[in-house]
Amino acid sequence: MTVERYENNDEINTGRLREPLTFHFSKKTARNRLFKASMGETLASWDMNDPEA
Repeated sequence: MTVERYENNDEINTGRLREPLTFHFSKKTARNRLFKASMGETLASWDMNDPEA
């Protein structure tokens, strides 16, 4: 089964994807918004005995 794509002739500004993304809780910053989910998982950590980690 093939899914039909819709037509979009609008100009899309992708500049926002190149901007840094700051994670407020961890205070860490990704250089841009294009990163793999596995990388996103490694940016976050949690330890019940050390909430600051």
